Amino acid sequence: MRDADPVNPRDAWGIDPQTGLVSRGPRALDRETISSHMLEVEAYNSDHGRMRSSVRQQYNRLGLRETAGIGTSVIVVRATDSDTGDGGAVSYAIVSGSDRKFQVDVSTGLVTTVDHLDYETKTSYLMNVSATDQAPPFHRGFCAVYVTLLNELDEAVAFFSAGYEASLPESTATGTEVVQVRAQSADNLNQLTYRFDPDTSPAALALFRIDSVTGRITVMGQLDRESGDFYALTVVADDGGPKKDSTVVSITILDDNDNRPEFDMTSDTSVSILESTAIGVKVATVLARDRDAADNGMVNFTLVAGNMQDVFEIRTVNHTYGEVYVNSPLDRESVDRYLLKVRATDNGSPPRYTDHSLTVNILDVNDNPPAQASRGKERVPQDSSKGAFRSESPPPPAPAPPPPPPPSNTTTTTTTDLRSPPFASSDDCRVMIWDTVRVLG
Repeated sequence: MRDADPVNPRDAWGIDPQTGLVSRGPRALDRETISSHMLEVEAYNSDHGRMRSSVRQQYNRLGLRETAGIGTSVIVVRATDSDTGDGGAVSYAIVSGSDRKFQVDVSTGLVTTVDHLDYETKTSYLMNVSATDQAPPFHRGFCAVYVTLLNELDEAVAFFSAGYEASLPESTATGTEVVQVRAQSADNLNQLTYRFDPDTSPAALALFRIDSVTGRITVMGQLDRESGDFYALTVVADDGGPKKDSTVVSITILDDNDNRPEFDMTSDTSVSILESTAIGVKVATVLARDRDAADNGMVNFTLVAGNMQDVFEIRTVNHTYGEVYVNSPLDRESVDRYLLKVRATDNGSPPRYTDHSLTVNILDVNDNPPAQASRGKERVPQDSSKGAFRSESPPPPAPAPPPPPPPSNTTTTTTTDLRSPPFASSDDCRVMIWDTVRVLG
């Protein structure tokens, strides 16, 4: 065997004289010096006389595309025989190494593909091809055909998980890592890149970001469960090829007790009730809500100021309504107005609260009789007409001895108010009759 390239040393290759198998010699190969070799192989018949054939081995078929279709031409091997007739006719066959992926044309020596190739399954093939003449004793020559495949982006990118889930308190600081997504490609040619699908909601894109190289998703904005408690992020992995993959990251925002109860504008702020209102009657209603969830959003009501002698009580209904009831008898003459402070407190830890002012005016009912302010002596002239009545103070004492007391009568007076039903009060009144002195001129 001779090396057709004079630069290459002769001991870089060897050949078995019996089988014709070409193999590497003891000398190391250097691709930077010589990237391909063309070898000339001589074959002789048994008497070393009339038959001479040569087979060329080409190593420059490097990088056959793995996506090459069936029937793709790979390389041509050629052998010559100086004999005439059938002794000079050569036929070709693949002895080994094809893995049923290649075949050689018996007459032309053209090697073609007969099945689909896959770089991820096997990256190279070393085939032993024989050339045999057609006359007894059927002499054969051999050559090695080395084919390497070119890796292409034909494999699908796949995430390790079809979906990812995470839960975050709404107080999570910006920059906190949420989850890391990971994908792989059997091609392993290019660096995988990660990105959010363009159809991802703008609200989610404003709160989260993804590292295009590592696939780490971190918090970018201020979370608020009351604005959004769930986000679905679609992440796409891409290696530059036609086959991408996507996965969904589901993020649930957990509630913190960061909101106070808020009283509704429909809550009573001032009510008026009769002082005769019975115990157990509902007199006012307040409404408060808390935007937080679960226990953090459950509201209870209490009266924290202004409820003198516990005249009123408040009951919580459905952790939303506070109903104020009369708890003891009312008396306008004692207290005619109550300035109550209603407190709405949530069940969070620590709890948050809000206060609300409620004025209760007590209206009067006719529950008291009239009372006379004072008593005095009444003097009526003797000649007063019927029905005449006047009141005056007793006359000053005369210096002379007083005359004998005039006759007197005792009568009862009644005072009645104008309310409905009316109340009245009675009192005894002593009436003294004084004589009238007429002076004649």
